[in-house]
Amino acid sequence: MNKNKDNQTLTRVEMEIMTHLWKKNKAASVRELLESYDDPKPAYTTIGTYMKILTQKGFVTPEKHEDDGKTYFFRPLVSQEEYRRRVMSEVKDTFFGGSVSSLVRYFVKEEKIDDAELQELMQLIKNQ
Repeated sequence: MNKNKDNQTLTRVEMEIMTHLWKKNKAASVRELLESYDDPKPAYTTIGTYMKILTQKGFVTPEKHEDDGKTYFFRPLVSQEEYRRRVMSEVKDTFFGGSVSSLVRYFVKEEKIDDAELQELMQLIKNQ
């Protein structure tokens, strides 16, 4: 049941786990992922279950290292930047009719943007 990861989105918990994995910047075991959590840590079995789900969804691939016995290490198959790009493109297309200016206008109106951020955005636009 390996689904195409290009059509998949992450749940809140899956996103949290992927964020920990992306920060590791390498394949990591469930135990290594748990070490990166603050207390109270999720249960080992919970992370293990989600790693199976993320494998089925095509976001990670399990691999065994010869010197680590039965331990599986999970390597991301999609980078954080790739996922962010895909999700933001979907948001733009779904909620803003594909219009970048509508998306930016929304954030300018709805979010509290301070003067420094506004100047940074203006400079970014000028440099394009």
